[in-house]
Amino acid sequence: MVKFNKLEKKGIEQGVRRALLTQIRHGLDIKFPKESMMIFLEIQRVTSIHALKIVENQIYLAKSPEELRVIYRNFY
Repeated sequence: MVKFNKLEKKGIEQGVRRALLTQIRHGLDIKFPKESMMIFLEIQRVTSIHALKIVENQIYLAKSPEELRVIYRNFY
């Protein structure tokens, strides 16, 4: 089993967060191009990696930006 110190763990979490935000940004650009920037700025406030994974998955299922907003606003 690999053990990480606190700094390594924080760095890994930051990398995962950055990757998730990149995926979310691309998904928003494709699904909701007009609102993508505004939605992305709001999603960046979500701190939980678990919540970002949920948001990433829901982008493709959401039928409107409002439907997506309901999901990520629950994680502020």
